[in-house]
Amino acid sequence: MPLLDGIEATRRIRTLGINVYIAGLTANSDTHSRELAVEAGMNGVYLKPLRVDHLRTALENAQQFAEPPT
Repeated sequence: MPLLDGIEATRRIRTLGINVYIAGLTANSDTHSRELAVEAGMNGVYLKPLRVDHLRTALENAQQFAEPPT
């Protein structure tokens, strides 16, 4: 992203109190990068190249997150 990276964008979204599912996609497989993403407020962090089963999981998690409780 030209002005913000995903970590900073997530921080700003969370600071505004917006409660949406945020999944990050990264090429960094180190633990520190993953921890930064989670600390910023990401709900999921996935590695590139994205596998189909990981995409499916992310979409299922996002859908459950968006559905109001019954």
